[in-house]
Amino acid sequence: MANHKWVVHEEVENAQDEPYQVGDKVVLEANHMPGMQGATATIDSAEDTTVYMVTYTDTETDDTVENHKWLTEEELGEEEQDSSQFWRARTVEEVQADVSQYDTLEELQNYEVVGGDTLWAISQSTNFSVDDLTEAFNIKNADLIFANYTLENQPSLEDSYENQIISESKKTRDMDNMGDMKHDESGEITEGLEGAENPMYEVGESVILKHGHMPGMEGAEATVSGVFATTAYEVSFNPTNGGEREENHRWVIHEEISESTKGAFEPGEEVTLEANHMEGMEGATAIIDDAVTTNVYMVDYQPTDGGAVVRNHKWFVEEELAQ
Repeated sequence: MANHKWVVHEEVENAQDEPYQVGDKVVLEANHMPGMQGATATIDSAEDTTVYMVTYTDTETDDTVENHKWLTEEELGEEEQDSSQFWRARTVEEVQADVSQYDTLEELQNYEVVGGDTLWAISQSTNFSVDDLTEAFNIKNADLIFANYTLENQPSLEDSYENQIISESKKTRDMDNMGDMKHDESGEITEGLEGAENPMYEVGESVILKHGHMPGMEGAEATVSGVFATTAYEVSFNPTNGGEREENHRWVIHEEISESTKGAFEPGEEVTLEANHMEGMEGATAIIDDAVTTNVYMVDYQPTDGGAVVRNHKWFVEEELAQ
C-alpha cells in the first residue's frame, strides 16, 4: 500500500529514541488493517504532530467506525454551526472589529446591530458605558437589543414581538396543563434582582438543558442570556385567564411575588404572583410547593422538536444545566 497514513512512532518494532527519517526501513507493529503487523515498511513522510483516535459515522454506508487510528490536527475541522438557528453572544474582539470606526455617539448611532451583539460588548469595544448607550439611544432594557436595526432605531418591545420574536405559542406549543399560554420572551428583569457572583455558567456561555419544563426543551442546546442570585420557587396556581391549573410550575423567583418584602417563603404558603412568564400567571394566587436559594438562569435555546428559537426563557437552576 503506497503512502499509508498514519503509523505512529510507538507502532514501529523496537522503536529507536530518535524519530525516523524519510527513506528509513522499519518493521511495523501496528495492526490497523490485515497484513500490516510485521510488515517491512519504508518511511515516506514524518511529522512531529498530535494524532487523534476518532469514532465516526461513514458517510457512504452509515456504519459507525470506532477508534479509528490516526488523524492529525490538519485533517480535522470544527462542525459548522447554523447561526440563524442558535444565538451566540459575540466576543468583545468580534464586536470591536465592527465598531472601531465610530468615535462618537453621533457616529455610533448608525451602527447596525449584528446577531450576537450585546450592549456590554459594544461598551467594552468603545469609550462609552452601558448607561451612556441606553440613554443616548433610548434603549429601555440594557439586556435586550435587536439585530438588523441601528442603535438609533432599536424597536420597542411591542414592535419586537411583531417583527422579530416568534413566541412558543405560535409554533405548536401544546404543553401539558398549559392550554394556549404564551411564554414571555421580552427578557425584562424584575427591579431589585441582583446579578450572580461567580456563577457556574456565565452570560454568553453554551449549555445543555437537562430538564424539560416544556416539550422540546430537555437536551436542547442553549445560551445563557442572564444569571441572577435569588430564591426560586416551585408553585401551583390557577391561571387568571381561566386556563387549566398549573401544578408544580418551575420556576418563579422571589422578586416575582408581590409579598416579597416579607422574606423567603416556605412550602405551603399562599402568595400572589407578579411574574408574567405566560398568560394568566400575573396576579394569580399560588401555593409554594418547594423553595431553593440558588442562582437562576435565563436562556435562549433551540427546541429539539424543531420549533423556533426561544428567547429569554425564565428560569433554570444550575442543577438543570450541563455543558
